[in-house]
Amino acid sequence: MRQIVLENHRRNLARQKLYKKFGCDIEKETKFIFESAIPISGKILEIGTGKGHSATALAKKGFSLTSIDISKSEHTFAALNLEYYNLQDKVNLLIMDAEHLDFENESFYFIFSINALHHFNKPFQ
Repeated sequence: MRQIVLENHRRNLARQKLYKKFGCDIEKETKFIFESAIPISGKILEIGTGKGHSATALAKKGFSLTSIDISKSEHTFAALNLEYYNLQDKVNLLIMDAEHLDFENESFYFIFSINALHHFNKPFQ
């Protein structure tokens, strides 16, 4: 496996450990959200890819999805996380502004946005 993928994974695990130390368990949070949303079906959109925690969790469960983020650097982290688990073919990562989506209405059946709302300038738009 490429060294950059392994190093990214180590940093990701260290970040999750630090967050957990302060009471934020990313895996537990993601599991709770997805279990609360069952049944999940149809085309899925994630708004706010971030480091790819949610996209990776969904892909591990066998789902395919589209995930958008405005940040190219965040997508780089997410792509490396997906590559570590060999799930890069399950997630279509797109650079896109969540406040100006390029999708037709009703393009997706499920839309997730986890820990992203505080990044939006106009979150109600």
